[in-house]
Amino acid sequence: MDEYSEHLRNSDCAATTRRLLNAGPPVWMVEKSGQAMPVPEGDTHISALWYASDGQERPAKVKGCVEGEARDQMIAEYMALFGAALPDDPKDDEQPKGAEGPTGPS
Repeated sequence: MDEYSEHLRNSDCAATTRRLLNAGPPVWMVEKSGQAMPVPEGDTHISALWYASDGQERPAKVKGCVEGEARDQMIAEYMALFGAALPDDPKDDEQPKGAEGPTGPS
C-alpha cells in the first residue's frame, strides 16, 4: 500500500500516474504476468497464499490495504490531488512533465 502511494508521489510520467489512479490502491496481491500466480477462471484475484514453510494459508490482501468507503474516499482524494496535473487528453501522456513544446512549457 505504501508502495502505491509512493509511486503516485514520485511518478514523472503522466501515463503511469493515470494507470495508477485508474487502478486505485491495491487490495489483493497481484503477479502481473499471471504465470507464477494464475487467477482461476471466473475469479478476479487470488484470495489466499499457501506457505510451504508452515503449510498454512494466509489471505493474499495487501498489507495496509483500504477497502469499501474508505478506499472510495482515498481514490477521490488521489484523483483530486494527482489527477489535476494530468493532461486532459490521454494521448498527451507521453509528453514528460515540464517538457518544452514549440510554444513553451506544456
